[in-house]
Amino acid sequence: MISTIHLHEHFLFEHHQELQREMEQQRFLARQPRKQFRQIRRLAAMMGGLLLVWGPNLKRLEASHEQVAYEQ
Repeated sequence: MISTIHLHEHFLFEHHQELQREMEQQRFLARQPRKQFRQIRRLAAMMGGLLLVWGPNLKRLEASHEQVAYEQ
């Protein structure tokens, strides 16, 4: 015969494991947005850097197109 103390200990053990799984899932989900935010921020920084490098060239290209359109 199983005593109620053993049943209670088993219940507490199972409950503790369930709480640990829930906490691990919460930690996992909490890390996800930061990772995505970091990737978005990195992508935006790269795009900004490219625009800084290409900016003068794009302005010259736009000016030459305007000049060609004006001459026609």
